[in-house]
Amino acid sequence: MPSREQDYLIAVLHDQLGDVETYERYLKNATDCDECAAIWRLLKAQADDAVTRIRDEIQRHAVD
Repeated sequence: MPSREQDYLIAVLHDQLGDVETYERYLKNATDCDECAAIWRLLKAQADDAVTRIRDEIQRHAVD
């Protein structure tokens, strides 16, 4: 993988990990609104999926 692409993936991975932490914090505080909690759970799940896919791609290129 070109280093520029790897740099981009690492930068996005960093952002997504920050998003996961943020969504966890917002979800913890969304005790009075089930709809808001559902949104935070959905966004966290999407960020978790992105983190997994990005990590897998970085790992795949590290083996090449």
